[in-house]
Order: sequence, then structure tokens, then C-alpha cells
Amino acid sequence: MSKLVVTFLINCIFCSGINFFWDLGVGISDFAAPTPTQKIDLSTFHRVAGMKKYYDNDYHAAIYHFKQLNGINLENVLYEYVDSYYSTAQPMDALIVLDSYTTSDLSDNLIYLKSQIYMDLEDYNQALITLNYLLTHHNQSEYTSIIRFDIEKINLLFNE
Repeated sequence: MSKLVVTFLINCIFCSGINFFWDLGVGISDFAAPTPTQKIDLSTFHRVAGMKKYYDNDYHAAIYHFKQLNGINLENVLYEYVDSYYSTAQPMDALIVLDSYTTSDLSDNLIYLKSQIYMDLEDYNQALITLNYLLTHHNQSEYTSIIRFDIEKINLLFNE
């Protein structure tokens, strides 16, 4: 009886014209599966596209996408946004972005990046103030040894 049932099912599948291919337990048919029609938020698109461009080292395109963001979406990619300006030799634009935030709102890596921007602009007083702030308020930072080295480097420049 069971042989008859199995034979009947196999004949039904072959006669119906549906093609099934089995590979490692996964069935593939000629019929498309329904796809979800969920819309992507435009700010999410710009954030993701900007991050992709940033990690592809296409900083100008990353800046374009990051400029479209505001609020929490911009804060999530703030380091990458500022670093894109810094990497394209636009330090003043990077400082303009950072000036819209108070130093206490910034993370230690952003504050350190800000000091590097000041050093590129040869504004060693501001760089020293920024590094000392970082050393004082973020004393458990992983940048501590680098901060001390940069402070010594700036002090050597002043003593020359």
C-alpha cells in the first residue's frame, strides 16, 4: 500500500509540470517567492551609502551622503563625516561640523581627531588645549599614551 502512495505522489509531481531540484535539502522551483515591499527610509539610505563610500575611501561621495543627514543619524556617523573632511584636506569644514557640538558631547576619538585637525592647521595652542582636555576628562582613554606623546611634541615645537 505504501509503495502505491509513494508512486502516486511521484507521478503527480512529474505530471503537474512543476520542476523541483533538490540540493543539500533546499528546494528550488521556477516560481518566485514573494518579496517584502518595505520602503527604506531616505536617511537610512544616505547613512548606509555614506558609510560604504567612506570605507571604500571615496571621501567626497561619503561627504555628499553625510550632508543629507541630521539629528541622530548624523551623530551615528559623526566620526566618519569629520574624518572624511580631514582625509580630503578640508580641515576648516571638519571644524565647522565639530563646532556645532560641545566638547563634552564628543567621544574621545572625535576629540583626538579635533586635536589632529588643529595640528594640521598649525594652531598648536588649540591642539594643546584639546589634548589636555582629553587627558583630563578621558583619562581612561585608549589614546592616553598617544595624547602624552602629542603634548610632548607640541611642547618641543614651542621650545624651539
